[in-house]
Amino acid sequence: RMAQLGGGPKVYRRCAYDKCVKPEESWYFYLIEEGKSTGGQDWSPLVGSVLCHSCYSRFKTRGTLERSVQRRTPAPVRRCTYKGCERPEHGKGFYLIEEGKQTGNRDWTSLVGNVLCESCYLRFRDRGTLERSYNLPLDQEKRRCTWKGCLEPTKGNKFLLVEEGKVAGGQDWSPLEGSTLCDKCYCRFKVHGRLDKRQRKTLSDYDKKCTYANCARPLKSRTYHVIDESTSAGGKDWKSLKGNILCDACYQRFLKKGTLEISRAPPSSPSKIRQACQAASSAPPSAPAKDTAPEAKKLQVAKPPLVGFRPTESRHGAPQPGAAA
Repeated sequence: RMAQLGGGPKVYRRCAYDKCVKPEESWYFYLIEEGKSTGGQDWSPLVGSVLCHSCYSRFKTRGTLERSVQRRTPAPVRRCTYKGCERPEHGKGFYLIEEGKQTGNRDWTSLVGNVLCESCYLRFRDRGTLERSYNLPLDQEKRRCTWKGCLEPTKGNKFLLVEEGKVAGGQDWSPLEGSTLCDKCYCRFKVHGRLDKRQRKTLSDYDKKCTYANCARPLKSRTYHVIDESTSAGGKDWKSLKGNILCDACYQRFLKKGTLEISRAPPSSPSKIRQACQAASSAPPSAPAKDTAPEAKKLQVAKPPLVGFRPTESRHGAPQPGAAA
């Protein structure tokens, strides 16, 4: 089956993955285009293919189309094999690590054949290690922020020591290894990747305009963002947009996708269907055809005759009024 709306390209409404359980039953089908990088995955082997919503979401999250059937671990092996686990026999679930596992884009080869409790499993999936990191409270003499630009280095709810190999927030903490940061400086670096507190620039009414040429609503936005050399939100490369002003819609699009171009939804998307329905409803109604047949020529539906008595009698056998005797 093929679908086409609004003059767009024809798209098969069937999942191209040969092992899909329901290839034709999906509320949404995705056409994989060249250069796609959703979820940080390599979509190049699937360029030109059509995927159902289930297969698309599976590849977006795990980087593979194969379904992993999570088997229930038998009772004799419901024990975490990690030696450092504090509660090896307690947990909501236990996971048997099989060969070829790629959950979380981690290398599970060193754990093949092991059984992990839920806590250890999630720790390795999220951080790539089974070791727990303990953030012990610092001594009173070390409770001071070592960043020179901190305005209140001795005040803070807590102070954190930056250890080797830290990857919190997806930032590069290597220049700060061994440093002690207050809670505010730590959170600022974790979110923005910098310690300096940047002052928010205020724009005049004249400057509140999105500079992206293809912006649909350049003057209608509540928030505008000035892109400068220190912009690094979302881990994207903003250098090509230095000096530009973006509306909130374009800013969020580049923050999530790394591009300002609007990706058009495939023809099978609900948005296209909704647009087609709106266009049909907004069309001027056609004039109803006039009935030229005169009233006398209209068909008269005859009532069925009463069965079981004569026309000159009533239902009870009595003569009708006005009937001849």
